[in-house]
Amino acid sequence: MSDLTSRQEEIIRAAIKIISNLGIQNLTIRTISREIGITEGAIYNHFRSKLDILSAILDLFHDNAILLFNKINSLELSDYEKLNEYFNHLCRKIIEDKDYMKVFFSAKYYLDDTSTDKFSLIIQYHREQSLKIIEKAQLDGDIRIDISKEYISFIMYGIIFTGFSRYLTIKNYDLENELTIMWNTTMNLLKQGNLIQINSDIL
Repeated sequence: MSDLTSRQEEIIRAAIKIISNLGIQNLTIRTISREIGITEGAIYNHFRSKLDILSAILDLFHDNAILLFNKINSLELSDYEKLNEYFNHLCRKIIEDKDYMKVFFSAKYYLDDTSTDKFSLIIQYHREQSLKIIEKAQLDGDIRIDISKEYISFIMYGIIFTGFSRYLTIKNYDLENELTIMWNTTMNLLKQGNLIQINSDIL
């Protein structure tokens, strides 16, 4: 967001708050102007439309993803530990910035073609970078190689999205505890040497 003005950042923060509290269907230039306390015309001086604001939010997500992986890849950790750090970061982000996650979950249904492409690129970037870490952890012998890196990535993101979906629908759902349990269980199963034995008698 370094190339955004302070007013544009304020508009984006207001939009995220509105989407989180009222739903993306209630995000309009008018509701943003009321939230900030400026005229609608003042907002149009910075963004052409609601879609333009959503596009800027996606740019923010993408910039944050690049910064995240640059930081993780610079750490003096094994790739197994880097994978844990990546997952833990996603968990912290979900728990501490639930507004952002609500925006991410809902925005894709209201985007034009250009912004939809941005959304897909964010997902693709996370997936590609995490696959590199998983593959290196497998080559290091820390993660089982009998399960493809693609499936491991699918499991990891499945935990994130399932946990957050349950948080949105289940009252008093302990998101942090459940994410921790699901991830630790998964990583224990994925450790090299921990093979799952299937009883042939039940087949």
